[in-house]
Amino acid sequence: MTEARSRWLPLESNPDVMTRFLTSLGLPEDWAIIDVIGFDEELLAFIPQPVAAVILLYPSSVHNPDEEGDASKVSSVYFMTQTIHNACGTIALLHSLGNKLDMIPLKEGSVLKDFYEKTAELSPLEKGQYLENNEAFIAAHEANALRGQTSAPNLEEEVDHHFVALVEREGRIYLLNGDKVGPLDEGPSSPETFLSDAAKVCLKFMAKNPECLKFTAVALAKSLD
Repeated sequence: MTEARSRWLPLESNPDVMTRFLTSLGLPEDWAIIDVIGFDEELLAFIPQPVAAVILLYPSSVHNPDEEGDASKVSSVYFMTQTIHNACGTIALLHSLGNKLDMIPLKEGSVLKDFYEKTAELSPLEKGQYLENNEAFIAAHEANALRGQTSAPNLEEEVDHHFVALVEREGRIYLLNGDKVGPLDEGPSSPETFLSDAAKVCLKFMAKNPECLKFTAVALAKSLD
């Protein structure tokens, strides 16, 4: 991981907070972050379709340092390096949207649309550095990090959990973690099977520490409202 220079307050894994954050930056109102209450097919059926991405929050102790990802995939998968402490939630959201711009029409003139236009041809590190210096993102992140149900930690406090995004691209499911050098290929997938495929990847993570209760997941999906 690139040495992080800035430090942000962490986002809470809270669908309302994440949805407000994204809509304030340009996500259309008919898309939202939805709770994934379980990984059984019966529970997944409650999540509205289509689903663009799944975001998993898990204990940092589950990290596998031997999995670095595939740097050669960064030309076909939108991927960025995390250069900011505690910004993994925002990175996961940006990974989710950045790989589904053909599915989700961002608002014209919005912060998000401008961000993706300005970073489309940048390297993963340059993308992270661009985020680090983007005043609109900094302000929106800080405002929404303070809106969670739990008290925000001290800015200098090290958090013990991490967000990653799961997306489908060109028939493969990728795990996107800004701490890695590139996307991690988690096997075949399709738009039709993506949600169940993502659930299997999440269950694989949970199996590494089955007694831990710090795993949560949300989906970026078409809103029912």
